[in-house]
Amino acid sequence: MKKTFFLIIVLLISISSIYSQVELVPISHKVYPFLKRMELKGVIENYNSSNLPLSRKDVAIFLKEIQEKQSNLDSSEKKVFKDLLIEFHFDLEKNLEGSYSFFKKPSLGEIFNDDNYKYLYAYADSNASLFLDGMGSLSYRDFNAESYPKTNIGLGEIGIRLRGTLYDNFGYYLRMSNGQQINGDGYARVVAASYDSKLHSTLKFLGEKYYDSFEGYMRFEASNRAIALTFGREKFQMGTGFIDKLFLSGNTAPFDFGRIDVKYKSLHYSFFYGNLKGDSLGVALTSKNIIAHRLDINFSENFRLGLYESIIAANRPISFTYMNPLSFLTSADFTAEPKNQSNALMGIDMEIKPVNDIAFQLSLLIDDLNFKTLYANDASSDDNKFGYQAGIMFVDPFKISDLTATVEYTRIDPFVYSHRTNESTYADWGISLGHALPPNSDEIAILLNYYLSGRTFINFKYQHQRSGTGIILDSKGNLVRNYGGDVNRGDGDGTYRNEFLMGNRIDRDMFTFALRLEPVRQYFIDLTYSLQNINMKYIDKKYVDSYFYVTVSTDF
Repeated sequence: MKKTFFLIIVLLISISSIYSQVELVPISHKVYPFLKRMELKGVIENYNSSNLPLSRKDVAIFLKEIQEKQSNLDSSEKKVFKDLLIEFHFDLEKNLEGSYSFFKKPSLGEIFNDDNYKYLYAYADSNASLFLDGMGSLSYRDFNAESYPKTNIGLGEIGIRLRGTLYDNFGYYLRMSNGQQINGDGYARVVAASYDSKLHSTLKFLGEKYYDSFEGYMRFEASNRAIALTFGREKFQMGTGFIDKLFLSGNTAPFDFGRIDVKYKSLHYSFFYGNLKGDSLGVALTSKNIIAHRLDINFSENFRLGLYESIIAANRPISFTYMNPLSFLTSADFTAEPKNQSNALMGIDMEIKPVNDIAFQLSLLIDDLNFKTLYANDASSDDNKFGYQAGIMFVDPFKISDLTATVEYTRIDPFVYSHRTNESTYADWGISLGHALPPNSDEIAILLNYYLSGRTFINFKYQHQRSGTGIILDSKGNLVRNYGGDVNRGDGDGTYRNEFLMGNRIDRDMFTFALRLEPVRQYFIDLTYSLQNINMKYIDKKYVDSYFYVTVSTDF
């Protein structure tokens, strides 16, 4: 990996024509909640949070729009905006005046410089740019639970990030890191991996105490932004959900994909073909692919609609049947797969902004649909499974400046996301590609985001969940009954008529508090505390589980 990286560095530096704008801004970046606030306040137009990430070029366009209306921002928003202007200075001004490169001019005094955006190396000319960052973090995680033994773990991670664009159209991005367990035992690794998709998706972590990860891609974007082609590995999201999304949430580890995006005025069409990691009851699959497309239509600044469809195909190599970017995937699947071997999902969602400062979203996910049995009263009705979601977002509710409040209800029917073969589950590494809520559950969630200052962010989330779980086996281990509460177990679906919340009833009340501090530019302190009250009503037993994370990190 090290040799490959340095070869890439040498190659890119030797090509004197790279330019930074069309690479993507990761979905975890703080710019996205800020742009959402600006959209709801009416400061910017045509921002669509239902298909992320955006390119740095797109983000720069929105920042320029905000720059023209700075008088509409309150004091904390202006501080956040000032920080974003420094970070995206090159994308806005096409020069490196707001950047500092340590390799060009080493200086220990610049390590804590707060005025410029710091890089290990930054280069740009009329055709090219190259930015190299170093990253490092130390994390302590404490798990204080009644439902499993208490434990804690310490982790250290170090990595690099390289990005840029060639001739204003070809972008590249590579982030890779290695992490190591610092303290804690093997059991601590098991618990930590159950909460963290990065650790969960690293096979060597449980046995060898270390983990690695990377995202990387090449991307072409036309100068008029009408078409973009992306090939590589990166997280992305699709769907109008404000707190979590039914279609593609980004909760899993990033997966490899090829993607086409086409934009024309109020239309945005996306098609992608990706590779997932899957198994069937512990038996690894030879292959597992996701094929999906989405069409976003902005009818106006106050109303947008999204239509989407996806297929999960297991144990089947890349198929040209699915590669057609303009097709009805469910129909194409009938000619590509034996009956009922793949998993088809489709849906519709919409976002409505009746007035400034308020937005509503409605989402419907359809996981199998049979009109003949839609209203049946027997097991044949199980051919129809749905997920529903409705949410409302307020900016500065009750005239509280710098606060964004969101309330969202989600219901997921039994066996949604799972599949009767246990192979074509809507999951990657066993984690749902959609909403984090398990099937046969519903949730009411409240999320409060507050700008305490320009670099201090507070996040509070409350979730009340109800779930029906349980799998019954006979003395020989054969399945007797599955209540449809596990995304990785779809066997037994269609044997009995599924009823919502039937099975082993579990209620959860979950409280999560998160604080991010950035005392000096590009140095971060993250604190997260979560408390879960778990009521296992089917055995009349209650638990209180909690975890606490503290992470210190830097990214230059």
